[in-house]
Amino acid sequence: PPTVLIVPATSATGNYQVQWNTGTGAAQYELEEANNAGFAGASQVYLGPNLFYNVTGKTGGHWFYRVRSSNAGGQSAWLTDTVGCQITVPNQPASITVPPQSATGNYTVSWAAVTGATGYFLQEDTSASFTTATTVYNGTNTSHNVTGKTTGTWYYRVCAYNLVGNSPWTVDTVGCTIVAPGAPPTITVPPSSLSGNYTVSWTASPAGATSYDLEEDT
Repeated sequence: PPTVLIVPATSATGNYQVQWNTGTGAAQYELEEANNAGFAGASQVYLGPNLFYNVTGKTGGHWFYRVRSSNAGGQSAWLTDTVGCQITVPNQPASITVPPQSATGNYTVSWAAVTGATGYFLQEDTSASFTTATTVYNGTNTSHNVTGKTTGTWYYRVCAYNLVGNSPWTVDTVGCTIVAPGAPPTITVPPSSLSGNYTVSWTASPAGATSYDLEEDT
């Protein structure tokens, strides 16, 4: 039989490669897979001359492998993997980015991609303890555009998930505070008018103004 059988201990994607070395005099190899170390109910997943097999789409669980070689004279004994490959939840996203302030109530929350994740949950709360968190995004993107937020501070946390389960949360500990816009830098009023008709103008406020109030007095 082959003397070396290599199976990764874990996988978050469900995709990995099983490898083995050459068995002396072998013409082909048979690889079996089971969800238990005793190989009860094992199924053949490969039969051929290669020294590897690409596993794809495995779901949650623990998967064990054994390989044997054969030629015209018959089959060797099995070489068995005793550790198996555990399909795991994805890692926690490495970072989450939330702007500390917004005058418009519109901003983007983004986070780091995670290998093996099939999607992400993004939650929002007005408390940094996330006691009343609401899921505002569920999907494959690594960013979410927030719109129309009103006065207050808004906190966010994100986790990655796959078919096995969810990663730990990456938590925003600063939050985005909705602030009032800055005052228009200048206002222009003509010093006199003979007609009583004239134009008052001002420069645009720093980012975040949605409208302007103009007042008049004698």
